[in-house]
Amino acid sequence: MPRRPRSRNPPRPLPPRRHRRPTTPRRRSPPAPARPCRSSPRTRTPGSSPTTRCCGSSPSASPARPPEDPPVSIPTALRNYRIAAWVTGVGLIVLVFVAMPLKYFFDTPGPVAVVGVTHGFLYMLYIVCTLILAERVRAKPLEALVVLLAGTIPIASFVAERAVTRRVRALTAAA
Repeated sequence: MPRRPRSRNPPRPLPPRRHRRPTTPRRRSPPAPARPCRSSPRTRTPGSSPTTRCCGSSPSASPARPPEDPPVSIPTALRNYRIAAWVTGVGLIVLVFVAMPLKYFFDTPGPVAVVGVTHGFLYMLYIVCTLILAERVRAKPLEALVVLLAGTIPIASFVAERAVTRRVRALTAAA
């Protein structure tokens, strides 16, 4: 194989190496001392040996957990969804029918920057409220997806809100 001719330019020097600071081994804190198990007879039948109770296995020895928050009720989830649907719908109408024409016809991009970011944030809240309501009423995933997509079409969020409200109220009245 023939040799390639050398280039006229000298090779560029390599960039200086960045030296890493030498690391010192981390000191590990000593493990927490194990709680001593108290040896107490639980039950004893004739001819059996006493059983011991270890700290971690007894329900009374486990640390008390804070009570869990109750799940969101269906009426509360519906109210939150309706508010989010209306606010998102109004924001989308303002964005599409006011801010966008101002930007493209009158060369005023300021309102789109403000209203667009606001609508995006409100749409995320709409998604959360819709998913919580769909979970509470056990809606089919496709139905929830259609309702979520309604928040991206002007005026469709109002139509979807009415349909969802009627369906959920009928569902709760039947229960």
